[in-house]
Amino acid sequence: MPQKEYRDYLKMLSINSNYYMCLIFRTNKIKDLNETLAKTIKNRLEFKISHVLGGIHLNEIIFILFDDKLISKRDRDKFNILLKEIKKYTIKNFNIKTSIGMSKVFHNIPKIHIAYNEAKHSILKGNNKNEGLSLYSYEKEQIIFKKILNEDLEGALSVFEEIFDCIVNNEKSSECIVIKKKLKEFLLVLSRNIIYFWGDDFKTFKISKVEEDIDNMNDMIKINEYIKNLINEIIINISNNKKDKSVLIIEEVKSYINENYVKNISLEEVADHIQLSSHYLCKLFKKVEKANFKDYLIKVRMEEAKKMLRQGSKSIKEIALDIGYSDPNYFSRAFKKYVGKSATDYAKL
Repeated sequence: MPQKEYRDYLKMLSINSNYYMCLIFRTNKIKDLNETLAKTIKNRLEFKISHVLGGIHLNEIIFILFDDKLISKRDRDKFNILLKEIKKYTIKNFNIKTSIGMSKVFHNIPKIHIAYNEAKHSILKGNNKNEGLSLYSYEKEQIIFKKILNEDLEGALSVFEEIFDCIVNNEKSSECIVIKKKLKEFLLVLSRNIIYFWGDDFKTFKISKVEEDIDNMNDMIKINEYIKNLINEIIINISNNKKDKSVLIIEEVKSYINENYVKNISLEEVADHIQLSSHYLCKLFKKVEKANFKDYLIKVRMEEAKKMLRQGSKSIKEIALDIGYSDPNYFSRAFKKYVGKSATDYAKL
């Protein structure tokens, strides 16, 4: 996130602090977490921290803490005691065990993704090394997810091979049934991440069907190929989904232009209307339409001007004003550049 957008976002939330860190509470099962637990933890943190933002993602409750005195507060015994009290409280009142990870304190520059990764690594260091999935996933699962989102099949398959080798070669996972369990856990996390990112309507694999297929295989090579084919199918679906969504977005943009071309509209105004960044919309429009936003706006205006000139009921000045040009001379130059003829000559055709 650019620093200006980051600052605007904090301002919107009335957060004035320049210091922040990430704090994660993780459970073993996704179904353990609920909004009541997340809200309870947030309320307890707010006794010590000025501003707390957070929410549930899969098996984690992720908080970003903002406080100008965060460096001293983080290292005090009182803060560590608070975290221990929260852990005990979740066990006693929710029957849920949590692992806690903290990042270092960051200042000013928006590096929340780095803070999040640091907090995850902090959990790994404190966890029992016998936890199978933690051997790789908290470092690799986000990497493979990003490569899948970016439609990087080769990169995703390469990361999967690392994950697969890590699980298969782990001496504590030497039994086939244990290996299958770890691979199914990996696919469950991947499926949840995809649905979380794209929404419930996204067509991904049915985890129950995949688990059944893996249970019916005993050849590790076949299981490996099966999952790689699954990753390939996911990337194909993501690619198709992106194309469909892109077309829908651009159709909405074109509709807005067709309804408002008489006004002094800009790319930034249209981007605000459909709630996208102007930079992203600019790239997306050119990708789908094979023309930039400005050229398309000119095309709409000029095609309308051609219709009016053929009708012959209005002057060139009136036409210029009707299609969004306040300066008739500028319109005349733009028309000649677009059509190859002056507006006067075109009207005589």
